[in-house]
Amino acid sequence: MELYAEILSAALQYSKVEVSFPGGASLQDVVEGQCYAAICKIRQIIADPALDDPDCFRKIEEIVSALNAFGIDTGSRHDF
Repeated sequence: MELYAEILSAALQYSKVEVSFPGGASLQDVVEGQCYAAICKIRQIIADPALDDPDCFRKIEEIVSALNAFGIDTGSRHDF
């Protein structure tokens, strides 16, 4: 399967690609939906009022992980 993905990736680099989404959603709709989902996840993580300092650190790591799960690069500072 890895070879298939590599071949497909190379082919897509040199071809015109048209993308469509189910239900006729636009690219903007899809991106905004993902952004909204990420913000909801972040809000859920930090909503706990009982956090102490070590808990806050772990929660920040959860936020970074949530952003990464949505394909949002958080930079190398948080790569520990």
